[in-house]
Amino acid sequence: VHLEEEKISMFLKLLETEPALLTDIILDALNVEMLGRISSVCSSLQGYLDTDSSIWGRLLVERWGVKADSCPRNLMKWLETVVSSAMAESFRHGFELMVEARVIPAMVDDSGAASWEVPARRMLEWLPMAQRRRLTAFITSDRHPKACVRRFMHSFDLHDTLTPELALRRLLLQFPFLPIDAGSGADRVIKAFAMVWSVQNPEEICNLGLGDATAKEVCDAIYSVTYSMIMLNTDQHNPLVWPKMTVAEYITSCHGCGPLKKIPSQLLAEIHENICTSPLQICPKSHTVDSCIRSTDAGESVHGASYSAYSQHRPSTAKVLNARPPLKLDWSVAYWNVVDMSRACRRAAMQRVLRMRLVLLLVFTAALAARMLA
Repeated sequence: VHLEEEKISMFLKLLETEPALLTDIILDALNVEMLGRISSVCSSLQGYLDTDSSIWGRLLVERWGVKADSCPRNLMKWLETVVSSAMAESFRHGFELMVEARVIPAMVDDSGAASWEVPARRMLEWLPMAQRRRLTAFITSDRHPKACVRRFMHSFDLHDTLTPELALRRLLLQFPFLPIDAGSGADRVIKAFAMVWSVQNPEEICNLGLGDATAKEVCDAIYSVTYSMIMLNTDQHNPLVWPKMTVAEYITSCHGCGPLKKIPSQLLAEIHENICTSPLQICPKSHTVDSCIRSTDAGESVHGASYSAYSQHRPSTAKVLNARPPLKLDWSVAYWNVVDMSRACRRAAMQRVLRMRLVLLLVFTAALAARMLA
C-alpha cells in the first residue's frame, strides 16, 4: 500500500510540474491502435502527436522494422492500411509495395540477403495467429534462397534449451511453421533449426552423446531427431494413425538411423513420453491444427491438413477423437512412397557405379604409373 501511495504521489507531482513529460511517458507506452483512438477524440493530443515524430518513429521500428526520413506518421498510416490490405492477400505483394515505395531495398540483394527479413521478424511479434501462419509459409517458401531461411532462423533465441525438443517447442510459439508439407521447404527449415540449436547450445551437445562428433554430424543428428519428433507427434495425436508407436519402437527406429545411433535411449524415451503427453503446439491455447498453408506467387492459400500433399485423408475422416479408425489404404500416398523408394534405389545404384568406376580408374592409374617407372 505504501508503494502504491508513492506511485500516486509521484504521478500527481509530475502532473503539476511536468505535464509534457508525463504525456510523453503515457503516450510512449501506448500501441498504434490506442494512439489512433486517442488522436481521433482529443484534438489537443492529435496536434501534439502531429508535431512529435519520435513516438511514430518508435512504433515504425517496433512494428515494421523500418525508419522514415520524414513524416513517420504518414508512413505508419500507409503501412497499416495499404500494405496491410495487400498482405491480407499476398505477403509477397505487400513487400513488393514496400520496395516500390523505397521503404525497404530490393527484395533480395547481391549477397542473397532479403530486405523483408527485418519487417517479417517484427510482424511475427504482433500479427494474429492466422496471419503469422501465412507469413511463416511465405518465409519458408522454396522461392527464397536457402541462406534467407538460415539467416532468419538465427534471429530466434534458442539459448538454454537443454534438448532439441524444448527448443522446437519454443520456436513453434514464435515461428509457427507446422504443419508443413514434406519437401524442400520443410527440409530447409529443419536444417536451419538444427544449425542454430547446435551453435547456440554447444554445451548441451555432449548430453546427446555427440561430444566427439564433427559439426556436420551434430547438425545431421539434430536434423534427424527433429524430423522424428514431428513424425512422432503426428503418429500419437492424429486419430487416423493406428496403431500408435510404442517407446521401444521409437527408440529402435531412431537408433536404426545412422546419425542417431549415439543418442541415449533415455533421452529418446523422454522425448516419446513428453510428446505423447503434451503435443507440439503453435499456440498455447490449442494443439489442434486442421489446415496447412502453402505459399505461391499468387499468395498464401489454406488447405485441409492431411498426411501429405498427396493424401486424400483429412482429420474430419475420424469421427471420434482417439478412436481406432477402420483400416484403409491411401493409394495416392502408397504410389508416391513407391516412387520415392525407386528414386532412392536409383541414386544408391548410381553411387555404387561411380565408386566402382573411381576404384577402377585409380587401379589403372597406379598400374600405368608403375609400368612407366619400371
